Amino acid sequence: MSTPLGWRPPRPLQNLSARQADLLVVVVVLLAVELPLAFGLGGGPPPWWGYLVAASTALPLLFRRQVPMLTMIAVSVAELVYIALDLPDIWSIYGPLVGVYTVSRNSEPLIRRITLALALLAVVLHSGLDQMDFQEFTFLTTCSVTAYLVGWAVRTNAAYTVALEERAHRLEQEQQLEAERATSAERARIARDMHDILSHAVALIVVQAESGPLVVRADPARAEASFDAIATAGRDAMAQLRRLLGMVPRDPAELRRAPQPTMDDVPRMIETVRATGLHVEHSVSGAPAPLPPDTELAVYRLIQEALTNTVRHARACRAEVRLSWSRAELAVLVLDDGIGADNPAPGRGGRGLVGIRERVGACGGVVRIGPREGGGFMVTAEIPLAHKDFPVSRVERGS
Repeated sequence: MSTPLGWRPPRPLQNLSARQADLLVVVVVLLAVELPLAFGLGGGPPPWWGYLVAASTALPLLFRRQVPMLTMIAVSVAELVYIALDLPDIWSIYGPLVGVYTVSRNSEPLIRRITLALALLAVVLHSGLDQMDFQEFTFLTTCSVTAYLVGWAVRTNAAYTVALEERAHRLEQEQQLEAERATSAERARIARDMHDILSHAVALIVVQAESGPLVVRADPARAEASFDAIATAGRDAMAQLRRLLGMVPRDPAELRRAPQPTMDDVPRMIETVRATGLHVEHSVSGAPAPLPPDTELAVYRLIQEALTNTVRHARACRAEVRLSWSRAELAVLVLDDGIGADNPAPGRGGRGLVGIRERVGACGGVVRIGPREGGGFMVTAEIPLAHKDFPVSRVERGS
């Protein structure tokens, strides 16, 4: 049942269907008009057909939801007929009041206005037939207008409630979509980190494992160092994967707080690459400045991916990592003396180069990847030290 303006009916009435509620309304109105007649109020009992006329002011209310306008007209006409037949003087206006309320509650504005006009016209006819004084006329008019206003208020309240429910539903859907987007972004970040970790560790392990049989007899000490490098690379990869995946079942917000590699971990990562036999020079110029965690991770992954590609593809003997700090930006340069043509070109490489572009782009930086003049390959990046809402980065071919 509809509840006007937050009022809630007793619990037994809350479970009634619309049809049952309409039947209850009809019963109440019938009792209100028939009981006074049965007890001889209003000037004595009427003839038997008077009960039928009185009942006709209530029975059409069974159809008040299907045809509210016709129902209101039917009960109003029945009430005027009752008055015109000079039957016992009882208050037979209950049915028309319910009809006015129903039309005001369920109909469109034009129908509601017509209903109000017809209700006032019925009041005028009623007062003329019943020879009412001004006080009675005013009271009856007030009752009709009140029934109309109550119906309008209930309709407005119901529309407002529906609008609030729709808004809450939209907000819930938006929150769900936002959560799904956040989950997708978190999964993409995890996949990118796993690729970086595994490709770096596997590349070092493969290189050391391939060189092991060649040096195990000729240079046992170097072979032992190779096996140590394999173990170190494996342990480092396991530790990073444990940090990355250990909190996945929990809240993604907690996952973002898990420890990630920083600039302080770059020298140790370079040492693991040197263990493969590649000579790597590491230099830092300028005064280092604090970086946001996402920028530190981007620089670490950029250097890691570039050195991993050097080990896997370039057949290089030497590589160099340069970090140049200025007041405005951090310039990162990773180059080698390998065969540049064998390195993946931007746009045709694997996930690693795509990951470099996305990471540096998120920090507002620019990446250049390509062969060097005179041989070799290089990866460079310029990352601003203070960035906000930068567009997606560009990946450019080096000259």
